[in-house]
Amino acid sequence: MSKETLTAYRNAGAELVALANGLTAEQINKVPTDGEWPISYIVHHIFDAETYFATRYMNILIYDNPAIVPFDEELLPAALNYENRTLSSSVKGVAGMHAVVEEMLERISDDKWSRTGNHPELGPVTLTQVLAKQAGHITEHVEQIKKLLA
Repeated sequence: MSKETLTAYRNAGAELVALANGLTAEQINKVPTDGEWPISYIVHHIFDAETYFATRYMNILIYDNPAIVPFDEELLPAALNYENRTLSSSVKGVAGMHAVVEEMLERISDDKWSRTGNHPELGPVTLTQVLAKQAGHITEHVEQIKKLLA
């Protein structure tokens, strides 16, 4: 199960990076009429989420049942300066973070995948569940980007 989850995470990240690298400035900055974020904001958000999730993976591997700190994605654009960040930096960040996380997790023993962290709303969650959550999160945003490009 866990190696499959790592594969899903790897594939989601690779798809996001490939998709984002092929976009024009006009495409990434076009503001959707339905109130959704422009593509640039979505990619910045994915990088920021990768940072949060990488900390979760490491804490679960290092500590016994560590607290998982949730984040409010609606606060990120203003607080983390999405308006003035470059897409290329966030894409490179996602690619780099994925390389490190994938390398770290592909070498852990099977029993490590069942280690848990404690989420304030969900309760105990395994490393596998946390990684699956982020893989799904990236995939959802890849689909959102494709929809915005259609």
